[in-house]
Amino acid sequence: MSNIDTGTALRHVLEQNGYTVLLGVDGAEGVDIYDRQRKAIDLVVLDMSMPRHVRRPSPETTVHRHLELKMILRSGHLADNDIAKKVDAVLAKAIKQEDFIRILRQILDGPT
Repeated sequence: MSNIDTGTALRHVLEQNGYTVLLGVDGAEGVDIYDRQRKAIDLVVLDMSMPRHVRRPSPETTVHRHLELKMILRSGHLADNDIAKKVDAVLAKAIKQEDFIRILRQILDGPT
């Protein structure tokens, strides 16, 4: 399997594996989607380089508002910061499909 390195590729992999995807094209839209449909969302995949999340409530603010929310943080460079400490996993953007799905399942299923 190939690496997942874009949001479009990630969406395709998730849908191929039976997941429903609510995709925000930028941080502002992602927060709007979350605020409208939070009861239908089991996990958020947050891209640290997504545009338009500076002037509106940011995805980081969503993390702080809903610490019980399961979240995967994707980043081109994995930094040790406050946000990374509050999420379930921090993954490189270029990750193998099977590794991403395995980690996603572990987070959704919880401890065994």
